[in-house]
Amino acid sequence: MSQASNYTYNPHGEKDLSTILSEARKYKVGLILANQFISQLERGAKEAIFGNVGSKIAFRVGFEDARFLSILFGSNFKPYNFLDLPNYYAYASMLVNNTEINTFTIKTLL
Repeated sequence: MSQASNYTYNPHGEKDLSTILSEARKYKVGLILANQFISQLERGAKEAIFGNVGSKIAFRVGFEDARFLSILFGSNFKPYNFLDLPNYYAYASMLVNNTEINTFTIKTLL
């Protein structure tokens, strides 16, 4: 990987997620990011993730995350949609050929 330092550290020697995400997109690299609670993310990391993400999958979450996700997934979604998801179900919002398709429900394998 050429210029690997551009992907992993900022000038202060700290990991810089916004750089990783912007560089990954430029080189068409896909990343899978998962976290238990959105509130655990630093503000800059949260902005970097949701500002660069093309596809999103959300399982049942708590109220604070449900409020955030209902805005992120669009006007057809209310917080209770994310609060009431059954086990093994999720909502998916994806980019296909650089076009956002309608959000749909998925069921995972057990």
